[in-house]
Amino acid sequence: MNEPIAEREFTNKDGTITLKIFAPMLEMIDGNEDWTSEPEITWPSGRVIRRKAHGVDSMQALLLNIAMANNHIHFPVVGERDKSLKYFDIEGTDLVVPQYQDD
Repeated sequence: MNEPIAEREFTNKDGTITLKIFAPMLEMIDGNEDWTSEPEITWPSGRVIRRKAHGVDSMQALLLNIAMANNHIHFPVVGERDKSLKYFDIEGTDLVVPQYQDD
């Protein structure tokens, strides 16, 4: 795995959660070229989660990577939202892509 291109730390009632984002890479999957990106989430317990996101281009793979990581961090247990999650003083992760709005 290559070096992370971005990292962010969050806190919850158990301690620090670290998210590392890696650059998308072109891979052959089922005979087709596909872009993949794999976030790494390290929980206060030391547990590490890695899941691949696939995209038709590197931007889609990266955006899906961030969205997937956001969901995993908000819902560490299926169906149970972590309401103690914070990024600085902001509730949640603040992992949103701002929308451009035309005036």
